[in-house]
Amino acid sequence: MRAYQQALALYQGKGWTLAEDYVQFCLAKHSFNLHRLLDAKEAFERLLSHESVQSAALQRLHLQDYIYVYKVECMCILYRVGWETFIDTSQNGTCHIVDCVTSLLQPPGWVPN
Repeated sequence: MRAYQQALALYQGKGWTLAEDYVQFCLAKHSFNLHRLLDAKEAFERLLSHESVQSAALQRLHLQDYIYVYKVECMCILYRVGWETFIDTSQNGTCHIVDCVTSLLQPPGWVPN
C-alpha cells in the first residue's frame, strides 16, 4: 500500500492520467482486500470523479467495483448498527430501508420524514 501511495504522489498532477488511474485502482482494490472499505470507496471515487482517457468498458468495470464496495460498506454498517436503525415505517405503515449512508450522517434522534 505504501508503495502505491508514494507512486500516486509521484504521478498526481503530472499529466500521466493512465498511470494515475492504474495506481488509484490498485489502491482501491488493495484497500478493499484489507477490509479498509472507506479507503477503497474514496479511491474509487477519485478514480471516477475526473474525465478519464480510459475506454468506456474499463470505466464501466470501475463503476461496478465502486458500487460493489458501496454495497458491502452499507451491509457492514447495517450489520454493525442493526437493521432496525434503518427501517422506516412512517409512510402509510409500509416498511422500507432508508439509505444507510444518509441515515448515518444524521444527528442522533433523527427520524426520517
